[in-house]
This record gives sequence, C-alpha cells and structure tokens, in this order.
Amino acid sequence: MIMDPGINGRETYEKIIEIHPGQKAVIVSGFSETDEMKAAQKLGAGEYIKKPLTL
Repeated sequence: MIMDPGINGRETYEKIIEIHPGQKAVIVSGFSETDEMKAAQKLGAGEYIKKPLTL
C-alpha cells in the first residue's frame, strides 16, 4: 500500500476496503507486531512480514 501523509497503514487499508471490499493486503513493517497490525489483519489483511526482508 502507498500511504497518504498523516495516516497509518491500517487507516489506508480501511480506505481501500471501502472502495474495494474484500481487497487483501500483506503487511510489511520494520516494527514488531503491533495492535495496529492485528487490527488490519482482522479487517482482512493477510500475513505480516517484518523488514528487512531478503527476496
């Protein structure tokens, strides 16, 4: 997801699912798992991947 200035990833995902219900997402963050990430997963986001990652 590309986030608008001033909102976090969960808020961005909420805006996306308003437009496209059922849209899935993968959470990629440099932070440890947080309540915000858990809330996004409850909304329908998929897995959580911690940065840095190696492809």
